[in-house]
Amino acid sequence: MIELNRMLSSRSHLISLAIGLIVLAIISSLAFKFPGSGTFITEGLFVGHIIKLVIAVIVFFMVLEARSPLATLVTYYTGNALKVREPNRAKAVPYVQGLSKEIANVIVIAIIWPIVTGALRILFRIDVLSELDWILILVNLLFLAILLYRLYLGYQTLRPAIAVISGAPSVETLVACPKCAGKNPPAAKFCSSCGVDLEAAQKEAEAPKVLLCPKCNTENSPDAKFCINCGAPLS
Repeated sequence: MIELNRMLSSRSHLISLAIGLIVLAIISSLAFKFPGSGTFITEGLFVGHIIKLVIAVIVFFMVLEARSPLATLVTYYTGNALKVREPNRAKAVPYVQGLSKEIANVIVIAIIWPIVTGALRILFRIDVLSELDWILILVNLLFLAILLYRLYLGYQTLRPAIAVISGAPSVETLVACPKCAGKNPPAAKFCSSCGVDLEAAQKEAEAPKVLLCPKCNTENSPDAKFCINCGAPLS
């Protein structure tokens, strides 16, 4: 599904980003050890806080940068782990890629969540101004809603993916019975709900409809109001 070279390139990119994030995390933990970091700016805000804030912004964009290679990596390993059979491999590709993308989104959101709340805590001096706690509550609810939405999208992608990978027809590929609208596998000859001959019912449904004149039995078009032969009303 994903070429080996592309996977190796994405993995190298992720490793580089991970090393960078570790270095930034160490620098952030030592923010108040630098000369002048204890310099007072305003109530509850020091130069050390500004250093942490700048690092948080850099980390935020680095994590966003990791989303694409992470999705590529998840797609590669998921495709190999599922052992998709050859006839279904081409059909499974978009489902596996969509699922991998949502997995990557969930991981990125889970990482970004505490970064954003930490930055807001510094920016609005929430540790000092407790009356601004509502901002954190609102942001946490927003991230929770986004995370649940992404999990829902992942679940919606997972259902047809399992059907395609297992070889079972998904809901989208099932054939509707022209008589009762029941769902049947494409190879079915008779409807599993009403027992009608699907081929005959389909031909009957596709056959052009005509209106027979009750007076002279002449065939008329379905939208005709009067017979083309004798002029008698058809309704």
